[in-house]
Amino acid sequence: MKKPIAITIPKPCHEDWNKMTPTQQGKHCAVCSKEVIDFTSHTTIQLRDHIVSGDSICGRFRKDQLGTPLSLSRHKGRSFAQYAASLLVPIATLSAGDAVSQTTEEVFITGDIAPVELPINAYDSLGIGSLSRKHKTPQKLVTIKGTVTDMVGPLPGVNITVNGTSRAYQTDFDGDYSLKVFPGETIIYSFLGYEPRKILVGSQLEINVNFKDEDQNMLLGEVSIHDYKQFKKEERLEKKRLKKEKGH
Repeated sequence: MKKPIAITIPKPCHEDWNKMTPTQQGKHCAVCSKEVIDFTSHTTIQLRDHIVSGDSICGRFRKDQLGTPLSLSRHKGRSFAQYAASLLVPIATLSAGDAVSQTTEEVFITGDIAPVELPINAYDSLGIGSLSRKHKTPQKLVTIKGTVTDMVGPLPGVNITVNGTSRAYQTDFDGDYSLKVFPGETIIYSFLGYEPRKILVGSQLEINVNFKDEDQNMLLGEVSIHDYKQFKKEERLEKKRLKKEKGH
């Protein structure tokens, strides 16, 4: 049986992530003398499995990873309170309030505009006869090339996948890449600390992606683990209380 829990950051930490020393799983905080694991690219299942391990950890998270339900298998003979208490771990994130300004990622695409083929029912609704329709020809693989960068420069080791397939690639030391796709497929660019970018392939043969710093969307601090239903109930009560105060 699984019971959902929620992770919160009651006391955000204000240490500067950019000044920490890089490690294999994240960075090392000299103030706390411990490794801060970067969980920003983890899935919900990966996050849950790491917390279930019960190890004492420090980590960096995206805002959307906090306050969301995580299902945990309950151990026989143990109450939820006992089980959740055994999982209490210190976890770190970067406060959005500490950011001077907030920026977003930008994607640069070079190439011609791709034509859009109407479905059969769309032709009929436009009064176009069957003799006027274009015959559909088999699609061929095309080679897409480009460079992935951030605010500092080229990004090596960026994971590039074709959505819905097992095809996977990585950028080289200079941030360059080359891959084969079918027109109409979607390319996903993923790199630690950034939101994945999805690009629909048209007729363009070059796609350059630029990631901008989004550390402002992270939080640092100790984590509390709650019963998810109780957490949402308290959250609703707090919203009602604040709304009532504004009315006076």
